Amino acid sequence: MIDNKINKEVNKVKDDFKAQMTTVNKRIDGIVNKLKSDIKNIHTEVADKVRTDLISSQAGVSTQPIQRDTKFVVKMLPETDAEKTDSELTKNRVSAIIRDGLRLHDVRVVEATRIESKGSRPGLVIASVENEEQKEKLMKSKIKLKYSRDYQKVYIENELTSEARVQLSNMMTVLNGIGREKDFVVVNGKIQKRANNTRCREYDNVNGQRRPEREEWTPVQGRHFRGRGGREGYTCFQRNRDKVHVNSKRGSGGVAVLVKNDLLKYYNVEILNSEVQDILWIKLSNENDIICLCVCYLPPENSVYNDSLVFYTKLLEQVYMYQNIGKLYICGDFNSRCGDAQDFIEGVDNVQIREIVDSVSNRNGDLLIEFLVDCNMCMVNGRIGSQDFTHIKGTGKSVVDYVLTPHEQLNEVINFKVNTMSDLVTELSLVGYESIPDHSLLEWGIRVRTDMSEVEQNKSGIGANRVKGPRKFKLDGLNNEPFSSENMQNVLRDTICRIEVALNRSKDVNKAFVELKHLLIKELELTCKELKPPVSNMRTNKCKRKPYWSDELQDSWNKTCDAERQWKRCKSIGKSKLRTRFMQSRKDFDKLNRKAKRNYQLEQQNKLQKLGEQNSSEFWKSIGKLGLANDRKSRQTFQIRSETGEITSDIDSVLEKWKIDYEKLYNSADINGSYDDEFLKDIKNKLQNRNNLVNDNNIDTTELNRAIERDEVREAVFRAKQDIWDYI
Repeated sequence: MIDNKINKEVNKVKDDFKAQMTTVNKRIDGIVNKLKSDIKNIHTEVADKVRTDLISSQAGVSTQPIQRDTKFVVKMLPETDAEKTDSELTKNRVSAIIRDGLRLHDVRVVEATRIESKGSRPGLVIASVENEEQKEKLMKSKIKLKYSRDYQKVYIENELTSEARVQLSNMMTVLNGIGREKDFVVVNGKIQKRANNTRCREYDNVNGQRRPEREEWTPVQGRHFRGRGGREGYTCFQRNRDKVHVNSKRGSGGVAVLVKNDLLKYYNVEILNSEVQDILWIKLSNENDIICLCVCYLPPENSVYNDSLVFYTKLLEQVYMYQNIGKLYICGDFNSRCGDAQDFIEGVDNVQIREIVDSVSNRNGDLLIEFLVDCNMCMVNGRIGSQDFTHIKGTGKSVVDYVLTPHEQLNEVINFKVNTMSDLVTELSLVGYESIPDHSLLEWGIRVRTDMSEVEQNKSGIGANRVKGPRKFKLDGLNNEPFSSENMQNVLRDTICRIEVALNRSKDVNKAFVELKHLLIKELELTCKELKPPVSNMRTNKCKRKPYWSDELQDSWNKTCDAERQWKRCKSIGKSKLRTRFMQSRKDFDKLNRKAKRNYQLEQQNKLQKLGEQNSSEFWKSIGKLGLANDRKSRQTFQIRSETGEITSDIDSVLEKWKIDYEKLYNSADINGSYDDEFLKDIKNKLQNRNNLVNDNNIDTTELNRAIERDEVREAVFRAKQDIWDYI
């Protein structure tokens, strides 16, 4: 009984203790949770208070704490003097950016504060919207600013916390201390390594908005030249950029003009002005003509190199400086889209309206129109010859390359043509090259008073200026007695006089040879018909350069060109589908071309490997065929003139005629037994001189009979091992 009572009391005490401990634990948990909540609220209030005081001290105004997740930063917003006295004006300007630049009408700015700038750039603007949803819309649409004409240089990004800014500043200080601050770039609050130790081209430390920095140059350019560059057959006049990267292996941009060496015979070419970066003036002058040619390049709007106002100001000054020297032409890549704006004053200037191909305009285009109106110049594009887009790639097509000339010189321009890259690739058989420009080639001619009859004239487009062989004539009309006409006899007498003057007075053999050449060509032109080289089809031209070319590749390339033409001509709403079709067809062709090239190379490798294992002689013959020996072989023409005066190409008749003529030449004998006295006398003198040399005992042969020294042997062996001329 006693044990049972004790157990009951003990259990009762335990239950009471457990109940009290549970109550105590609950009270402790409640107190802890309350303390955590109070500490969190105090921390938030203190952080907002500190930030509010910091902004107030820097901006000189008092602000109310706002939610951090609704804040954003506006950079490069131009600052006005009125904002210093009216803080509401900053808020209105940020609202205008969101409303007009981003086209967001349901996003409302709650507050905006300008932070005073310590440098030349405008100060940052810290602003906030009503809620997180509005901020999310804002951050998704911020990329539209780069397409806005008024806000293209304004950037929006998330606001960094004070801790993140301090940490970022400390990291940049460390990089600056070790001398590697140029190897890294800040992108969206993160430190990233630059690609290839050069400027980051995809981003420019601006809220993650893409800023393309691809530099595309005019057709007459010197971007890849370092020092005095050039091409075979041309002389280069260039102006490289002033700043060149220390690790650059070639020129870091610039402009250049390639002048054909044939023109240097008629014109004195010199650099007129190269003081301004990306603008080069050259002058071509002689006693009849003076031509001032300017080639220039204006970087895109989003480029860090773009300063269009300074560019057009300098160009305008130079136009006023050189416009009275001679004919003036400006060409280049202006990255300016002018749309349907007119480049002259209607009703005042007597200039025809140009044909519009690209209806889109940008800020550079507006400045170009102002420049043309100010200096009374106009575009050749759209007024003479055929028109087309000058910049074509997968992302779009535009007209950004122009040829400019004064109004009064517009009639001096002839044969203006825009050659797209696809047309040039087809015409010049360049399919298969890995790098093809996306800018078109502008081609035009001008009227001059200088006679350049020896220069190859390009009358049928850029493809006509290919490498040509010597002129060939059909010899049917050639008389047995050349220069028999009275006109040619007069020309012959004049030529003989000029040759005598060149040889006797000037001692100029080259000039005498040129006079003789002109005389013979004149006779051939008057009596014989010139043979035109056969025009081979395009497939044959491609096969000469690419052995793996096939009908399948040709069909694929034709589809690509057809898709590009349809996309360029389309002005309706379906042009996006045509662009997608063009890009897909181009990808299919590139893939098919690479596959055919790989298969051909693999086939040739296997063939050479099999020949090397089975037949070594055939192997080396195949190696020899890989060179250019076959291209240098020329086919000999078998033609003779018959007794009736007709030209025959029968091989048997030609060989028989040659046999008879050579037999008469080597076996001929004078029937009358008389010889030319001068010839006989000359032969006897030569024979006597040879006998005298053989029988002359007074000739000193000491040098020939002396012993050969060791040094001479060593020197001869050394030269023999060098694989050079042996001087024998």
